[in-house]
Parts: sequence; structure tokens; C-alpha cells
Amino acid sequence: MVRREIKWSSNAHKDRYLIIEFWYRNNGNSKYSKQLDIEIRNIINYLKRHERMGKRSYKKNVRYLIKNHLIIFYKIHKDYIEILRIKDSRQDLRHLPL
Repeated sequence: MVRREIKWSSNAHKDRYLIIEFWYRNNGNSKYSKQLDIEIRNIINYLKRHERMGKRSYKKNVRYLIKNHLIIFYKIHKDYIEILRIKDSRQDLRHLPL
């Protein structure tokens, strides 16, 4: 079991921020947003050790992992795992560019 470094794409950083910000504004407090951020970080840390646990996507070498309402798209490289996108499945995903 190889522990690979995690690299975040700029889209994934932006996605994470927008999801957390949306739930902060929607709920009027930061409790759920903080829990969501912790959940995202825990999933990513688990992914370091178990990179093939996600399913293959329609795009070559891109996998995705679903946890509750979160969908994390990632790509496994030789020396690292790249987080491509993070989406809340309650959003419209039809036009999601990877």
C-alpha cells in the first residue's frame, strides 16, 4: 500500500470553498460547513492509502468517490493523486467539466 502525495487542482480548491460557503450562507451558521470541511479532508486522507477505492469514470484515468452528498473526482499519477473536482451531488452535474 503506497501513500501518495495529494495535489489539488485549482478547480478542486474552488469547488471546496464554494460548497462550504454555500452551506454557511444557506444555514446561517458555520457548524455544518465545518463538519463538511472535516469530512472532505478525512476522505482525502483515506484516499492517500486506498487510491483505487473509487470507481472508474467515463474519462480515462479519472476515478470518482461518493461519500454522502460529496463526489470527489481524482486522477492517480505515478507519484501523486490529483484531486480534480469536488461536487455536492445535490447540485446540477450535467455540465461538469473534468
